Parts: sequence; structure tokens; C-alpha cells
Amino acid sequence: AEVTGGAAVLADPRDEAALAAGLGRLLTDAQVRGQLAERGRRRAAAFSWDRTARGLDEVYRRLSTSS
Repeated sequence: AEVTGGAAVLADPRDEAALAAGLGRLLTDAQVRGQLAERGRRRAAAFSWDRTARGLDEVYRRLSTSS
């Protein structure tokens, strides 16, 4: 849930009925599909390779000076 940021239909991966219901909802409800697509685009915009690289650089620098 924390990764999707509200941009997904969540279901227990071990519960076939819940998975089927979630997929069914996406297949039959255009409004939900549209809302989730828009949320997904906004969520994806929060991530970038540049931001990832800066975060990794920070971690590596902390690790190299912590010994």
C-alpha cells in the first residue's frame, strides 16, 4: 500500500476471490480505472533516476564515514 500511494486496487495475493474481484472492478468500472490511472501518473512522477542516484550517493557517503 505504501508503494502504490493509493494508485492501485489492493488485494491479498493469496486470496483468489479477492484478486478476481479487484481485477473485475478494474475491467468493469471505467471511473475507477481513470482515477487510478491519474493517481498512478502522479505517483510515478515522484520517482526519478536522478532522485534515486542522489539517495544512493547519500547512503554510500554515510556508510563510508561510519566505520
